[in-house]
Amino acid sequence: MPNRKWLSIALLPVMGCPLLAEPPAAEDSLHRELAAAERSIDGRFDNISAMTGSKPMPLRGVTRGGYLKGFGAVFTLQVSLVPVSNLSPFLRPTEEDKTQLNLSKRQRVEDLQIRARTVLVEEGARLTRVPVKEKVALIISLFHYSWEDVTGLPSQLVMQARRQVLIDRQAGRIDLPTLKSHLEVTYF
Repeated sequence: MPNRKWLSIALLPVMGCPLLAEPPAAEDSLHRELAAAERSIDGRFDNISAMTGSKPMPLRGVTRGGYLKGFGAVFTLQVSLVPVSNLSPFLRPTEEDKTQLNLSKRQRVEDLQIRARTVLVEEGARLTRVPVKEKVALIISLFHYSWEDVTGLPSQLVMQARRQVLIDRQAGRIDLPTLKSHLEVTYF
């Protein structure tokens, strides 16, 4: 009997183990589209500030994308609303520093929403492997220091819309107010 066990294990590669099989071509092309969108969001999110002349909102890490059958594509990223460069482990922020940082971040929340909407429309329209009736979503976590005063600040922005709406906006078939009426925007 022990010989049968070893024979079964030896034949797994020959029989085509489903866990090791190549993904179907459609899934592979979807994966490539998601990976391209991840890179584009990383690059374009940082570059939007240069185009608009506003202060940067640096990414913390890289964008990650995934696909949920029946829902659509989801991209997650983390940003810092305000770059803070004068911090040191040896200097403790003053109460005035904390207050100023809170105010600066609250002033940037609307800019974050505009940036997210722009990225959602442009990237969502490019995802040809995601059905038009499904959604594209951005989940943007906001970076906060442990010592920060986060009063009035969200920790996350979730923005989503059906892909067809994003395509229509990108093609100029709907205006901004119509797009806004179809967007689901939630702050946590």
